Parts: sequence; C-alpha cells; structure tokens
Amino acid sequence: MTKHARTGEQGLSVLEALIVTAITAMLIVLLLPLAPRGMRRDYAVAETAIATGAAMRAERAFHAVLSGFALPPGPREPGQVEAVIRGNRIGLAGQFLAIQESPCARAGVEGAARVFVRRDGAGGALVCEGPHGAADLLRWAEGRASFSYSADAVNWTQTWPVGRAQGAPDAQSVLVRFTLASRATGDSEWIGRAGATEPVDLGAAPAESPANAPASAP
Repeated sequence: MTKHARTGEQGLSVLEALIVTAITAMLIVLLLPLAPRGMRRDYAVAETAIATGAAMRAERAFHAVLSGFALPPGPREPGQVEAVIRGNRIGLAGQFLAIQESPCARAGVEGAARVFVRRDGAGGALVCEGPHGAADLLRWAEGRASFSYSADAVNWTQTWPVGRAQGAPDAQSVLVRFTLASRATGDSEWIGRAGATEPVDLGAAPAESPANAPASAP
C-alpha cells in the first residue's frame, strides 16, 4: 500500500476537522432561530384545522336541531294558525320532534327545545337545550353572535313571528340565520330552515327575554 493511500485512511486532518466544526456551528446558529418560528406556524395550522373541524360539526348539529322544530299533531280550530318557532336575536324556541340525532335529543324524541346564545365575557357559546339536556354546539373566546329570521331569504328580522303589517307572509316555514362576528376565529354565517310550509300566527312577536335565552317554547 502506498504512502498516499495510508494517509487517506487516517481520516480528516486537524485543519479539516476545525473547518467542518466551524461550518456545523454556523449552520446551527443560522437554523436554530427558525425552529420556534416553524413550530409556531405548525401549531397555528393545526389549531386552525381543529377550529374548522369543530365549526363544521357545530353547523351540522345546528341544521339537525332546526329540522326537528314542528307543531305537535292534533286537531285545531278552523282558521287557527300557530308559529312553529318564536325567536329573537339571542335565540329561538318551539315544540320539537327530533328527526335527526343531535347533541340535545335522540332521533324520534318529542318535547320543547331551544337554541340560544350564551354570553361569557368577551366570548360565548351557541347552546342547544332539548329533551336530553343542554349542550354547547360551538364556543368562541371573542366575538358577538345573534339570530335573525326570514320567510324569503331577502327580508330579515330579529324577531319571529312578525305581523302582517311588517310584510310577513303566511308561511310557517322560517329561515333561521346564525351570525358570529369574531376577529379571533373569523366571521361565520349559517342559515337553516325550521318548520314546514303552513300558516303562522300573525300576532305581535314576543318581547325579548331579559335573560340570555329566548322565552320558553309555547
């Protein structure tokens, strides 16, 4: 074996080792500050994905609950009309027959139910309360939420039912819009339909309850 071959087998020289060490140290110094930034970015992405998933589940539950509001079966006087729900800007209530499974009622269960906004400091929650108790459909740390109602998806009001003088058609089916304005999670707007197409009570809308929930269902 030649002298040059034996020299190659001895590995790096002292100078070469120092150069490699210096380069490695420089890379560590350059890359180390990027690690927390990348971790924060990954955490933010994961947090957004979790929040989006929670909002999607909450919206499905919201529609499931709305689908269950209906007038109970039974005879009525000729010309008698009723509203399938009564609502204001903080929630709605009515008689309930659960068509779909929801956090506050199993499918097929009857009873009174309500959906309302519960305020909690700067934040709050969207709550469903039914035959099987209450459940938070959605929570937010910061923001303001409200309900509005419409028969035609054009004219919206914060009380339901409304009188004929205010332009309300004789339709029991009502569109319910839940709106959340939040800088933290972004704005949300869900629209679902409650009830079936039948006449509604054209009397004055009930006064808003002083509590953080609508008056109990009729």
